[in-house]
Formats: sequence, structure tokens, C-alpha cells
Amino acid sequence: MRRAQGLGSRASLIAGLCCLVAAGCGDATPTTSYARQGSVVVGVFECADAATAKALLREWLAAPAPRAAPQPSAIASDDVAALLPNDAAIGRWVAVAPPQVVAGDALPLFLEQEADQYAAFGVQRVGWAEYANPMLGGRPMLRVDIYDMGSPENAFGLYSQRRVAEGKIRGIGAEASVGPRDVLAWVDRFVYSVTIFNYSTDTAEALIEFAERLGRSIDGVESPPSLVTDTPSRHLMPFSHRWFRTPEQRASATRRAAMSLFSLPEGSRGFVAKAVVGEAGHAEAFYVAFPTEQAAADAFAALRGSAPGDTEARDAGIGVESVRFRSAR
Repeated sequence: MRRAQGLGSRASLIAGLCCLVAAGCGDATPTTSYARQGSVVVGVFECADAATAKALLREWLAAPAPRAAPQPSAIASDDVAALLPNDAAIGRWVAVAPPQVVAGDALPLFLEQEADQYAAFGVQRVGWAEYANPMLGGRPMLRVDIYDMGSPENAFGLYSQRRVAEGKIRGIGAEASVGPRDVLAWVDRFVYSVTIFNYSTDTAEALIEFAERLGRSIDGVESPPSLVTDTPSRHLMPFSHRWFRTPEQRASATRRAAMSLFSLPEGSRGFVAKAVVGEAGHAEAFYVAFPTEQAAADAFAALRGSAPGDTEARDAGIGVESVRFRSAR
């Protein structure tokens, strides 16, 4: 990731490098808040707890913008078929046919309704195979798909948008979302899935064994992008980040119309996540680091201009200039 620009002096901060916009009908009404500081724009949509939104924004704006460059893949080979488990690698399970690889013009048909999302994250090829256990009748009962996404950033981004945050998250590969019939995991530039066709004790055990075997066989990058690891997450639901860096990836991450109002120039990185509100509620929050302060200022201006209703200047309580937009009645 390109280095975000400096945040400036405390004096310039007070002078207005950070602004807050809140859309709502009073403190008891859910409000939408946007803020900018330096090259970072953040916000919380329709939050019923003003204190939570304020605390999250204050924490995010106080933290240095992540500056690390994206990690390159540690794996040189593009032979995804070679990563698939071979015969007898896991118990009595065997491949029912040689591994298949899909690439190029064949990918949209293979991916069907998921093609646009995978394309947004740069999918390059897919290797897949089905497996059977002769002791269980010999029919295909398990399938493995490995997606080469071209870079660890793209792999994590796709995984972050497809994992089930409410499911079981385990340390398989770099991270995996585990359900009763499938596992979705990522490591380095790969996203992989393991799916069982019929649930039983034997297939459920094989599901985890195959996923763990794949995770151990791919020795590469296991850390999410620095924007995720270095940004404070105390007020966020665990594993709720949905990472993006392009307009297409952003559109896949959130359906909020406001998020499409601003450009994402080359070098931008961002995520949406669930902010914890009260004991059981949540609100969608976002964090975007731009390559320049001007790009961030333009994005903030677009968001501020979209807020409905009349304006009334007020102190947001976070030590910076702020503006509240009341909803039109």
C-alpha cells in the first residue's frame, strides 16, 4: 500500500483538517457520521448510539494511518492443480478424476453468478477436484476448489467478503470460516474451499482434515493487509472487516449508496465493518486511506454534500471542528 500522507500538526488538526458530519433528527435518533483527518476518511452509518460512533471515530482518527506496502506473494508457482491433495494423502480418500484447472475465458461460465465478485478481485485460475472414499461407497462426497487471486491483498479481500462472520473462525490456512458442510479459507494469494455433499461423521471429519491439509501445504503470507491489522478494532465485531481497494471491490463490500459517491484513486485502501452498538446491535462503519490528502478531501466533500437537511455548526466533542446535518422533516 502506498504511504498515506502525514496527519499534520496539532494546530492544523484543530484548525480543521478533520471534520465530522452527522445526519439525523436529534441525539436519540440514529445518525450517520463522516470524518476526515489528513488522508483518511471514516464514518458510521445509522448508529443509534451517538457515544459509540463518537468513540469509534475518535479512536480511528487518533491512530496513525497504516503505511505498510502490500506484501508480495511468497509462492512463485502458478500450478494450482499441484496444490490439490493427491490420492491417499488423507486417509482412504481418493480423487475420482485428475484435477481440473479453469482459466481465462472459461472462468465466467465456471463461476456462474459469482463471476463478477471473483473478477473484481482479480481471479486468474481455479483448480478443483472431487474425492471419494471407497469405504463409504465410492461416490464423490467431497470437493476442493483453489482460487488463485494473484496477490495476498486480493485473496484476503475476497475471503473477507465471503466469510460468515457469525460462523466459526479457525486458524486453518491464514484464517478460515467453518460451517457444517463447507470451509472457506485464505493463505497467501489463494482462497480455497472444501465442501461435502452429504453430511455424516466421516465426511465432517474429512472436511476439516482436507482444509487443514491444504492450509499446511501452502506456506506463504498469512497476515491480512496492514489497514486491517493496524487500525483499532475495539469497537468492531470480530471478523467483520470487508476489505476493498477498487470501486468494483467496494461495490461488492457494501450496498450503501453514499459509498459510491467518491472516487478511489490508485493507492486507496479501505474496509467496511460492523461497529458494536449496545448489547446486541450493530452499525456499519467504514475506513478509507487515500494516497493524498486532496483525494481524501474530495471524498469527504462528496459525502458532506450528500447529507440531507439543514446545517447547524456544533462541537462534536472530539476536539476538532465539526458540523451536524439535521434530517429534513
